[in-house]
Amino acid sequence: MPAMPERRIPAGKNAVTQTASSRITVSALFFDSQHNGHDLIRLDVTPPFNEMLIRLPKAHRVDDPLPVLTALDPSQYCDAATPLELKWDRLGVLEKWADTPEKVLASWRNEFRFAVEDLEADVPGLRLPQNRRTPCDVELEAVSSSIKPRLRLLLP
Repeated sequence: MPAMPERRIPAGKNAVTQTASSRITVSALFFDSQHNGHDLIRLDVTPPFNEMLIRLPKAHRVDDPLPVLTALDPSQYCDAATPLELKWDRLGVLEKWADTPEKVLASWRNEFRFAVEDLEADVPGLRLPQNRRTPCDVELEAVSSSIKPRLRLLLP
């Protein structure tokens, strides 16, 4: 799946840039779509990235809220032996996904569980000093290993 286009929002003399997801390689299940010239793909990732359309070569664009991808090399589309390189055709619902701080916070809600280590019961987790400083660490870890939003502040 290709990286999401970078958003840039002016903030006074500064700007906030956001890349909602980086380029990742995932397995997908292909299904027939209700739209001619499009396949529906289902990915084993969190919504709204779990269902998308792939527009086949020479197919007309359709009006659908699902994100739409196209193959970089259309001849590669029928070859199941090699990974399919895709590019964004239309972002659909992803265009407004996590576009405000409130939406970013909501997308992270209930995504993390902080377990406290218990050596006597052989339960893995964080020691209390680590548990108190996890919010910053978790944000860095989540940015590097999942499809959660990435925020960067650019100073002049």
